[in-house]
Amino acid sequence: MDLDIFWEIIGRYNNQTIIVQIFMFGLLIISFFVSYLGKIKWLIKAVLGVIVLYVGIVFFGYYGTEKIQKYFAFPLFVICGILFIYETIKNKHDIIEKINNWQVALLVMYILYPLISLIFGKRFPIMTTYIMPCPIISVSIVIYSGYRSKNKLLLICMAIWGLTGVKAFFANAYEDLILLFSGIYCIYVMIKQMKHKGEKTEKIIRITISSILNNTAEKIWNKILNIETLIEICKPMARFKSITNENKLEWELDKEYIFKLFIYGFLPLGEHRIILEKMDKENKIIMSKEYNNIVKIWNHKILLENTGTNKTKYTDEVEIYAGVFTLFVAVWAKMFYRHRQKKWIEISKLL
Repeated sequence: MDLDIFWEIIGRYNNQTIIVQIFMFGLLIISFFVSYLGKIKWLIKAVLGVIVLYVGIVFFGYYGTEKIQKYFAFPLFVICGILFIYETIKNKHDIIEKINNWQVALLVMYILYPLISLIFGKRFPIMTTYIMPCPIISVSIVIYSGYRSKNKLLLICMAIWGLTGVKAFFANAYEDLILLFSGIYCIYVMIKQMKHKGEKTEKIIRITISSILNNTAEKIWNKILNIETLIEICKPMARFKSITNENKLEWELDKEYIFKLFIYGFLPLGEHRIILEKMDKENKIIMSKEYNNIVKIWNHKILLENTGTNKTKYTDEVEIYAGVFTLFVAVWAKMFYRHRQKKWIEISKLL
């Protein structure tokens, strides 16, 4: 691509969109802190999706003149923007974990983008600003890598654009070394995710425990939906204390419930999070995704099956992963669910 055309497009884009860019940059900063502090966890992903779509459509679709912009960059950015919005909907309860030193360094580099452009002799409007293709993908990589759940296709698309930062060496755009570093970091995140996923797949322990309860599945189902009952049957092996101010807790699909967890009633294990993913009354199935500081995966399925007159087979199916503690947690969990089912046997007789 001709360098004069490259910088001419940047100049026209900056001249005519600077007000919108300032607004979007402010929105980006605010939404990052709102999501990082856990107020609205999904907000920054939604904002990144809108900004990436905006850059793709406006910068490449409207101002772009070259084939590489129209047929490579434009669709790549549109795909990234759509995937961000998809992730906002699919993983709206996912949280940004504490950022590490590499992420801090890359965030600082993003903030320095326009300054580096000025240092190397660029002047507005022919300079790099925050809401442009390379800076916005750089910061998107850093922020998105902080979430627990990551979309592989989105990481791949951002890494592809990140590696185009090599143009820093021949396009008189040395600030895009930041993009290159971000692209390399994105590849590192993908490799780490694939390796980590492989380790989890190998080391996940699955537990299945069943008991026969003396009552109908319908009556037991109604009792299971009572959160207070579920909290009570866990005692004394585990004590859950809700950190919300709600007077009466009720299960809702896709809502995150946060409890303080105490093993044997006194040993604190921090926050335990529960997200109800399925509540099938007809087939009597409840599925939840749970995790805490030690147990990264705690997928729980409850299944009720009528086996005869006033007889119900109650089954707990659990998947557990806790790194080096997986085996210890699984042994404890097996005792825990046997304890719960003994409580259910007693409760079912009284319904």
